[in-house]
Amino acid sequence: MMTFTSKGKTSQEPVTLRAPVVVERSSQRISDIARRQFDSIGICIYCGNKDQLTREHIIPFALNGTAVLPAASCKCCATITGQLENIVLRGPLRPVRVFLKMRSRSRHSNAPKSLPLRIVRNKKDETVLLPLEDYPILVHFPVFSHPRFIRGVSGTGIEMTGVNSISFGQNPQIVGKKLGAQKIIINEGIQHPVALARMIGKIAYCTAIAEGQIDPAQRSEIVSSILGKQDDIGQWVGTVDGPSAKYEPGTLHRIAVARNLDNGTLLVEVQLFADAAAPTYGVIFPSTITKGAASNFQENSNAQQD
Repeated sequence: MMTFTSKGKTSQEPVTLRAPVVVERSSQRISDIARRQFDSIGICIYCGNKDQLTREHIIPFALNGTAVLPAASCKCCATITGQLENIVLRGPLRPVRVFLKMRSRSRHSNAPKSLPLRIVRNKKDETVLLPLEDYPILVHFPVFSHPRFIRGVSGTGIEMTGVNSISFGQNPQIVGKKLGAQKIIINEGIQHPVALARMIGKIAYCTAIAEGQIDPAQRSEIVSSILGKQDDIGQWVGTVDGPSAKYEPGTLHRIAVARNLDNGTLLVEVQLFADAAAPTYGVIFPSTITKGAASNFQENSNAQQD
């Protein structure tokens, strides 16, 4: 049973959960999507175009994503989703990508080698420049409301209810002690939450197609939100309740697919940087399943229960 809680009210829906799908650094006990080969889609999963198709990364290349959907995106839509990903990957996630030496087509040649850090030392506010390897990198992940679809409300954009700050790099307390500082100030704030939500939606959408849960010829309602044609990404994307957890040591990203077999609603959970206990986001796809996919999903679930 999966539980959603909103404004003091709890709603429960019967959900069958598949085994997590993980990319990179995963153990052999978990299905590793990065090691799987997928058949050519043959149609743009965003607009239906069949000309000049390119492959589509399920998780962005710059987040060490290696799994791709062949012939799945036209050049126009690939440009839009590429620009969307760049907003996030070259913005709030850039320092941690460089620190972790994640993949980059430019090999991070233009990335900063050091970053400014505000500290209070001897009762004076200072700014010191620290090499990236010595910097206390802090990524502020937004905490969103549940998708408006399951709350039965309408609106635009996406609502934030809080922030989950994850520390990468050096321990802030140790850094402060080495600098002789009484206080360090890291306050970049939340950057581009809508772009992050759209990117999460894109990852979930590609995963659902890869897992055979969505027919790419019958494009989901979320597509317009992913492409930015409609400002309603909060209709489909939200944060999953409960504390974040490290699902497997060394797991970089975690994706799980769940189906409500009563009404056909699909939930895809996306947890980037799962080994750092980052928040888990949930993406809702209402009634986009085919009968064949539903049957396959039920068979897979029964097999896992056996």
